[in-house]
Amino acid sequence: MEISNRDFVGNNQDLVGANFLYSQDFSKESTLNMSLDRLNATILATDEGINRELIKATRDTHYKLHAHSTGISSFKYRQMGADGTILNAGDERFVGNFDIAKDIRMKSRFDKYEKDDEWLPCCFGGYLTMPTYYQKGSKGLGGGVKGIFDCTCWKGPGECAISQVQY
Repeated sequence: MEISNRDFVGNNQDLVGANFLYSQDFSKESTLNMSLDRLNATILATDEGINRELIKATRDTHYKLHAHSTGISSFKYRQMGADGTILNAGDERFVGNFDIAKDIRMKSRFDKYEKDDEWLPCCFGGYLTMPTYYQKGSKGLGGGVKGIFDCTCWKGPGECAISQVQY
């Protein structure tokens, strides 16, 4: 006597859902394309447990819906960021006799890596390639760091041979 239909798709933490309840007259056509290209996961843990995790999934979710209903319908979607924040979300409800068309496409792209400053930049490119704020001491290194980090006597990769350190 009454038709109910429920769709739910998830791609990592992204989701799309469509619910149709108590319809006397119902028709639906939907398509779904999902892909997961790459997953970068960083986990900081100790013996006591996981302290922090960061998951960056490069993914696509494409959901199309064309429906006719005479009952109650709800439509939800959510796109999540790498840090667990909601980037985009929607929650809609329809009651009565209606036709609906939805086309939702959610993409998340993340670089394969993020280049950070090396801990001892002089060992990887020399004092002159260090950011100016390191050279001037604005990162808590104090002034006059050239005497510590100037590796002019550099011998090779990973060998920061500082022969004259001034304190």
